[in-house]
Amino acid sequence: MLVLAIGARHNALVAAWPLVAFVLWDAWPQSRLLSAKKPFLRLSFALTAAIIIVVAVQLILNQSLGLIAKRADPWQATSNFDLAAISIVKNTLLFSKEAGVARKGVRPKDLLRVYSPTDHLQLYYGCINDGGQRCRHALRRAHSPKQLAALKRDWFKAILKHPNEYFQHRLRVYAPLIGITGQHSVTTYFQDSIDENPFGLKMPRNRWRDAYSSRLREWSRSPLYAVWIYLAFALILFGSGLGLWASGRSPIVAALAGSGLAYHATYFFFTGSPDFRYSVWTILVTLLAACSLLFEREEPAESEHIETRIPPMNH
Repeated sequence: MLVLAIGARHNALVAAWPLVAFVLWDAWPQSRLLSAKKPFLRLSFALTAAIIIVVAVQLILNQSLGLIAKRADPWQATSNFDLAAISIVKNTLLFSKEAGVARKGVRPKDLLRVYSPTDHLQLYYGCINDGGQRCRHALRRAHSPKQLAALKRDWFKAILKHPNEYFQHRLRVYAPLIGITGQHSVTTYFQDSIDENPFGLKMPRNRWRDAYSSRLREWSRSPLYAVWIYLAFALILFGSGLGLWASGRSPIVAALAGSGLAYHATYFFFTGSPDFRYSVWTILVTLLAACSLLFEREEPAESEHIETRIPPMNH
């Protein structure tokens, strides 16, 4: 499952890392070098080996999937979003001509017309001119390796030169995702029908499903969808898990909570909208970490891992 996750989402690597490290930790007590009497050495080995494993898996999957799928370079959605935001604040277009992202004649004030911290797609599909005229868009995606390389240089240069503006923009984008800017800031999607498709498939209306969807929409405005609550709970569980590990208990609580926290932290730097689905993994492992507290156990003593030899019976 972790391999599939790493193949499906690039940032799943950081979510898998603590869990793989826990598996390695749990498998190594039999080693004298990595015994329970050397917890920090054992932890260092587990974390190091885990990062090597997950990075190797991602590299292998990228190479393998590249044979059957077209490379998408999803990072440029974030780079364009960041460059547009900083360009607006500094009133200077930070997209180079070599990148080919900013359309001809686009200025920072044009970017301002379509910029939204909760929807980066407006930069590509929003109109920067009056509605009565033919719609003009601000940005387009880079395609050639030369354009992508230039875009990457523009992005890193802007972050290093304007770190305050960059982090302010990232905070404006991340705050709605965790639900700290208003009751209805998190975006949820409830599908009542199937979109038009070439197969002619349709989903007939059902009063039970409609009632359930209506109830879910009501719940989406409740604290159940306030992601910051789960993040705070995960942080508490992570600290508690470390304390349990230090006292000789299993590190599973810390591993689960750490996986959720690490995964969600990546969205501070890469999210382009407050989509609730980005938080599902963090919520899931946080709840699993809470359940694990009920079943946490002490680390087995070294003597428990020594094979017991049964003497032969005398006839």
